[in-house]
Amino acid sequence: MAAKKTSKKIADPRALTRIGSAAATAATRRAEELIALILRRKENITDAFYDIGVALKELIHKKLYVALGYASFHELLAARALMGRTQAYKLIAIVQQLPRSRAIEAGQERAYALTALAKASSDPDTAATLLETGVKVRGKRSNVSKLSVRGIEKLTAEVRPRKKKTPQQRDADQEAVDLSRALKAYDKQATIEVAQHKGRFVAAVSIELDALVKLLLKR
Repeated sequence: MAAKKTSKKIADPRALTRIGSAAATAATRRAEELIALILRRKENITDAFYDIGVALKELIHKKLYVALGYASFHELLAARALMGRTQAYKLIAIVQQLPRSRAIEAGQERAYALTALAKASSDPDTAATLLETGVKVRGKRSNVSKLSVRGIEKLTAEVRPRKKKTPQQRDADQEAVDLSRALKAYDKQATIEVAQHKGRFVAAVSIELDALVKLLLKR
């Protein structure tokens, strides 16, 4: 007895194309709606920052910028003159960590300061939990609910883990201190900042031009 052949129904490619086009059109329309909202609310960002953050979050998380032909979220921000990427990510961070009511109550700058504090904390805190329970500093909980932006930033610096310097870093820092003292003989306001770049230690020197000329001529 011959076995029955089973046939699989092949989807109509034209139908799949129509479905894909409809989805792309919906994504494009939604992306344009969000961009229009951001541009409208930017004029009153003090009160509308949370709504802008919600729109930015949807644009990046759902990758709606692709529907508009942009390769990245950053490209969309620049091409549509929405805002700088730093500000955009600040607003997204606020939306991710605080409910609307708490964020509006705190205000934009204070709300972002709380998200930065939560990130620096060694505990799995969010900005919302910090407002409820405070932050642990040297083993003790500190209340942050009434702190100003400056006070929150001060706590952030205290709880942020400090990286241990390598012997090479310590040597570079000491050399910078010694050189700074020598430069102050020519310019009392001269400063030197040392940083590591691509495996090398580089120095950013601030010295009055006339003082630099005298130093070079002396050599």
